Amino acid sequence: MKSEISKLPEPYKGLQPYEEENQDIFFGRETEREILIDKIFSNKLTLLFAGTGVGKSSLLQASVLSELKRPDRENLDVVYYKDWVSGPLSELKKTVIQTLQKQGKVSADYDYEDDVSLKAFLQICSTFASEPLVVMLDQFEEFFQYQRYQEGFHDFVRELAESVNDRETPVVFVISMREDFALELNEFKEHLPTTLFENYFRLEKLEIDKAKEAIERPVKKVGFQYESGLLDEILRDLAEREKERRFGKTSTPFSKDIPAYVEPPYLQIVCRHLWEAEQRNPERIIRKKAYLESGRAKGFVDSYFEEVMTKFSPAEKSIASRSFNHLITPYGTKMAYPIRELSSLIRVDEKEMEKVLEKLRNARILRSQKREGVLWYELYHDIFSNVIYQWNEYYKDSESHYLRLSPEIELSDMIELYRGRVGKLNISDSTNYETETGYCRNQIEPDKLFFEKQIADYDKLNLELIGMIPLEKRIFTYWEAGEIEKTLVLAELSISKGDMNRSENVIKLLATFRSEKSSNILKKHIVPPEDVYIRKEIINAMGSMAPSIAFRHVVILLKDRISSVRRSAVAALGRIGSVEAVPGLIPLLTDQESDVRSSAAEALGRIGSVEAVSRLIPLLTDQKLYVRRSAADALGRLGSIEAVPGLIPLLTDQESDVRRSAADALGRLGSIEAVPRLIPLLTDQDSYVRRSAADALGRLGSIEAVLGLIPLLTDQNWSVRSSAADALGRLGGVEAVPGLIPLLTDQDSSVRSSAADALGRIGSVEAVPGLIPLLTHQNPDVRNSAADALNRLGNVEAVPRLIPLLSDQDSDMRRYASEALGCLGSVEAVPRLIPLLTDQDRFVRSSAADALGHIGSVQAAPRLIPLLTDQDSYVRISAAEALVGSIGSVEAVPGLIPLLTDQDSDMRRSAAEVLGRIGSVEAVPGLIQLLTDQDSDVRSSAADALARIGSLEAVPGLIQLLTDQDSDVRSSAAEALSRLGSVEAVPGLIQLLTDQDSDARGSAAEALGHIGSVEAVLGLIQLLADQDSDARGSAAEALGCIGSVEAVLGLIQLLADQESGVRSSAAEALGRIGSVEAVPGLIQLLADQGWYVRCSAADALARLGSVKAVPGLIQLLADQEPYVRGSAAEA
Repeated sequence: MKSEISKLPEPYKGLQPYEEENQDIFFGRETEREILIDKIFSNKLTLLFAGTGVGKSSLLQASVLSELKRPDRENLDVVYYKDWVSGPLSELKKTVIQTLQKQGKVSADYDYEDDVSLKAFLQICSTFASEPLVVMLDQFEEFFQYQRYQEGFHDFVRELAESVNDRETPVVFVISMREDFALELNEFKEHLPTTLFENYFRLEKLEIDKAKEAIERPVKKVGFQYESGLLDEILRDLAEREKERRFGKTSTPFSKDIPAYVEPPYLQIVCRHLWEAEQRNPERIIRKKAYLESGRAKGFVDSYFEEVMTKFSPAEKSIASRSFNHLITPYGTKMAYPIRELSSLIRVDEKEMEKVLEKLRNARILRSQKREGVLWYELYHDIFSNVIYQWNEYYKDSESHYLRLSPEIELSDMIELYRGRVGKLNISDSTNYETETGYCRNQIEPDKLFFEKQIADYDKLNLELIGMIPLEKRIFTYWEAGEIEKTLVLAELSISKGDMNRSENVIKLLATFRSEKSSNILKKHIVPPEDVYIRKEIINAMGSMAPSIAFRHVVILLKDRISSVRRSAVAALGRIGSVEAVPGLIPLLTDQESDVRSSAAEALGRIGSVEAVSRLIPLLTDQKLYVRRSAADALGRLGSIEAVPGLIPLLTDQESDVRRSAADALGRLGSIEAVPRLIPLLTDQDSYVRRSAADALGRLGSIEAVLGLIPLLTDQNWSVRSSAADALGRLGGVEAVPGLIPLLTDQDSSVRSSAADALGRIGSVEAVPGLIPLLTHQNPDVRNSAADALNRLGNVEAVPRLIPLLSDQDSDMRRYASEALGCLGSVEAVPRLIPLLTDQDRFVRSSAADALGHIGSVQAAPRLIPLLTDQDSYVRISAAEALVGSIGSVEAVPGLIPLLTDQDSDMRRSAAEVLGRIGSVEAVPGLIQLLTDQDSDVRSSAADALARIGSLEAVPGLIQLLTDQDSDVRSSAAEALSRLGSVEAVPGLIQLLTDQDSDARGSAAEALGHIGSVEAVLGLIQLLADQDSDARGSAAEALGCIGSVEAVLGLIQLLADQESGVRSSAAEALGRIGSVEAVPGLIQLLADQGWYVRCSAADALARLGSVKAVPGLIQLLADQEPYVRGSAAEA
């Protein structure tokens, strides 16, 4: 085992960026990858911005680049370039040729002219490459650092801009750089005045669920897993660390609303250290013990650099400190130096310097790289820049024993703004100089000088202290302190194109305030002549604000002259989801800019604008693939049957994304006619298309697709295998069982889960041996699917394996096992289920109560009753419902009646339903009070319960509900009065026949029929012509119950109604009334397509004793439906 484990591949990269060959262990960025790829295809130039350490390079290399190059997807040639030390023009050309040589597009000895312009060079190369050739320029901030003062700087800027402006050559560019260097791109403004910032993407830190994937999925690849609970603990620690870094340790009323993020480098440090500590664990589990012993996340991250430096001698520390002065700029960016130049700068022997630098390299603080035969050193990762800078400042201060002072002024005159405790080592960024000013004491405003403050001045002091913290934190803290005017004035002054990064952060902050005043500030900057970049940031931020505030500011920008502003406005309105935006969005479907048309289609699909359908259909033939794709997606969301003829041809579109979207849309629309064109897509070269086709065919219930789906169970792509299994499960494809059973051991958990679910749906008893082991699978989704499948199969063999899972450490597993045992009705599980009624997890308590209710366990009653007062409403509801089944009415009622006044509306509703089922007369007073409850669902349930109990004293209250503002309540009241046979309710019910809600009209008709109200006949006859088929059917049934001869003519007409249910109800009614005139029409119904219509017609003719019907009835004796044959025989 040891030798096997020692050979395991590394699941984490630590601080090294992920590269193309690491794509199999790179997780958590799938959404960002797809967004970025869409942007790359949509524009000539795409800018990728992110903070330091967020993972731009990893995203590009391990995800975007590899996806673009995939033979079964885009199959493009992608040039990746990031070396900005040497002359970039010649080096970039060399890299392009090397890339094409590697792909076999040009010969190994291909010769090119280095002196041609970059534009001309790329024009030549594009003739060999797949279209478009993608050129990724990564770590572009280093171009400005290394090349700004070099001779070729302006030549590169000019030639790159020329290439971007060349719209004819099929080459697209991606520039990736740190966001705090974004303003450096102003060098390109002269050459790219309109397109520079039109298309950009900002990469955020990892959200919690994505960080979980990035931690968990790589170790699964090597057969390891994290100990239960450890993963959540790591994520919580990393997220808290990030919050503290950004907002400080002080908790505020807004703290809970701040979204949780995880910084990828810190995640990698923690995971890499845990892996190194646990990789030889024979149990293949990463244990919590190792995590706690290392001091949790904070211990890994904050102590790492400090621990490295403790191993350096004083002389080595001195060399390291002086080296750091050059390797890291005051702005926190890294610089690369050859060893000879660095040793010359700090006047240290080259060999001594090499010894220190190599020691730092081995500790992964620095890295080295050979360039043109010379060894260069640079910071391993930007994440260390702040930590090293702080350490270095502390080291220099402690060594020199004097304050850092301006040479022109005296000690008492220098002003420093300092945060934290002086003299304390600051690794975690909790202590640092906020800034060191060049001002003398007499130049500082009096309120900014430090004076001793009395306790009585605390509030005033608090505001003064707020004024000393960094700008963005200051704005947030002023708002929190209730200083609204200070907040808004400062925020408005902070939005300027002079500092784009600061402006963006302040804009986002103002949007989170979600107030009229903060939106007014944003409104001032959203219109020209404000910078386009700032305008777009404001529009994007407003998309997350309250619709009532944001809508009116954004909608006016739909007519802006700048296309990127229009596009941002469209996207924001789509997120807001305001129907009022539709009239402004529809004209943009014909905008001259394709990306605006695409965004408008997406927005209208999100909003659900049926009015846009006729304008969306023409876009299915748009020249731009992403417009066709967006139109197909939107029409699928809108459920537009009219779009089917236009969508079907897209199944053979040359672009795979369009084929995929068309398949998805046709599946949503239930388009049976698309089946013959969807089946060939099961063998499409693009895996996403295959998956979408499988999903669509499963939705459409296409039995003829089964044979085409079975081969996909062995597809190389896991998502295709999963979708094929899902589809076959829906279709009940028994032929697929031999192919599905092996998937229960598939390497991907999603596939195992889908296979288990499919086998359960099909009802495959042969799958039971393979399903039972999955009950203890490490993935909860797999366990749940297996338990559900065994439930469907009703297999008691699973019970012995399920019962031990009730004490599983994983709460989800305890819940799934409870649900499964309840469904199986396992009496032997009762003793192990009862203790779960006090489980710490509310979902487990609820599931255990549900299970005991299903089983009908009388012995559980004493333990269920206390749950009626559980703090969680779902638990109380489950307990109430279980008590009905397990202990009957007498014991349950005293505990249930108080719940009619519970604060939780769901609890009141559930208690009413249960008491109604018990038939508790004691509950009537409380239920009558609920007829006026503020929650409409509670009023409906109370009405139903009172009808079940048969409470005549509730009639006055129920009659009042016939005019309730909620249509469902009106329907429930009508049904209740129907059960009670209340003649007093007839006037109110007759009025309800003209209600605006069709369900209410139908319920009133049924009630009047049940009561037998002759006064209602006229209103019911009018209802026979209602536009709603259910209402027509209910009116017909009611008139049949009343026996109204006056209704015969109208009922005969309904025998030809387009809805089969109405025809059936009319036939039954005419049979009851005894209408001989109806015989010809009834005889025709004996050949109706609906078997229940044929039944109703036969029954009616039997009542009428019509001899004329005999030939037709004899034919029905051979009907394929047994019920029809029975009705014909009786007739």
